[in-house]
Amino acid sequence: MSQPVIIDLWVWSLAANDAAHDRLSTFLDTAELARASRFMSETHQRQFRIAHGRLREILAAYVSVPPDQLRFDLGSHGKPELTVSTTSAPFFNLSHTGALAALAVSPTHPLGVDIEAERDVTDNLAERYFAREEIEALALMPEAEARAAFFRCWTRKEAVVKAAGDGLSMPLTSFVVDVTDTDEMPLIRGPRGDDGALWRILNFRPTDLVAGAIAIKTNGAPVVLRRRGLAACPADRLTP
Repeated sequence: MSQPVIIDLWVWSLAANDAAHDRLSTFLDTAELARASRFMSETHQRQFRIAHGRLREILAAYVSVPPDQLRFDLGSHGKPELTVSTTSAPFFNLSHTGALAALAVSPTHPLGVDIEAERDVTDNLAERYFAREEIEALALMPEAEARAAFFRCWTRKEAVVKAAGDGLSMPLTSFVVDVTDTDEMPLIRGPRGDDGALWRILNFRPTDLVAGAIAIKTNGAPVVLRRRGLAACPADRLTP
């Protein structure tokens, strides 16, 4: 039997007091600080610094490197990868929506995570981005379940794109996810012609109004999802 694929899921609030914000900001490099400054809103600038400072704090505990000394490379489609000279670097992916962030980490497999706050959407949004099979399945959903089903579909598709690492070069219509509330067969047709059975999509809900999904290509290996607590403690207490 294949060894299980381990995934750690971290979820935390992007609301922090000034002392925590300032401490987390010291971990960021000049490029990250410049990215934060490009947001028009001070709230969004602050949330970016908290999200990426906490990301560094968490990853630092995996590789025993101080948060401000972590280095990242960008893949061919812009997905960041951790580079560590002294140990093997874990794969990771970050997502945030509103004042909430989620980080998925695996020691062995590239993966993607997406969270989205559920909200009203325009009637034609599914037709613009989803595959025909998904649009038809959503149309059959009871009205009371339609919004939740839409965001299940959206987060699953975004997580697959992020796991594959192809960015905007992968059309959302090139693969099909199950829109129902199940973990049994969430990927019906895989990207790049993959058999959907080679992939796993795991659902989670950080809050009642936020949908979340993790996608990972395991080639049939079982998955163990370890839910980590809110990353609200100092780096020396963040133990994977």
